[in-house]
Amino acid sequence: MDDIVLSLAKVLNSHNILWGVGGSYLLRIYGIVEQVHDLDIIIAPKDIAKAVQVLDSIAQRKAIPVKKEYKTKYFYVYSYGGLSIDVMSRFRIEHSEGVYEFVMDELSIVEHKNIDGTLVPLMSLEDWLIAYTLMKGRSSKVKMIEKYLISHGIGHRDLLERILDQRLPAQVQIYINKLLD
Repeated sequence: MDDIVLSLAKVLNSHNILWGVGGSYLLRIYGIVEQVHDLDIIIAPKDIAKAVQVLDSIAQRKAIPVKKEYKTKYFYVYSYGGLSIDVMSRFRIEHSEGVYEFVMDELSIVEHKNIDGTLVPLMSLEDWLIAYTLMKGRSSKVKMIEKYLISHGIGHRDLLERILDQRLPAQVQIYINKLLD
């Protein structure tokens, strides 16, 4: 899988696209999970048109599964090198108090994994912790990320603080404030 991510990174980086890896692949990089079934990447809204054009030229676009709780503005599924890739921009999750939007900007990239000289941009575990908290059926991933952050510490308090600027369920606001204490 790393070789496919490396190939994808080379292409996206060569087009100056602001993007980041999240989801299970991100968790695998941190040693939180072992198995990864697909790749989730988030694209900055300013670059989504360019990213889709590039991906359409190198990968096969697939049908998009419909999930009611997701209100993502731009969502595409590709097959690339035998790997399924979920490509999102303005990733949104509906919840009891409204809609949460996963912010993707320069601050969202907290680290780069160097694979054979190519940099793969990584998003924060903190951002994905809150996204998974808002998603249905992801409590096991929430617990795994929590366990990691308890043992390694919160590394990106600023990202958690900016999430609090959004409309969130009260229990999620309380949860984020507990993480920040």
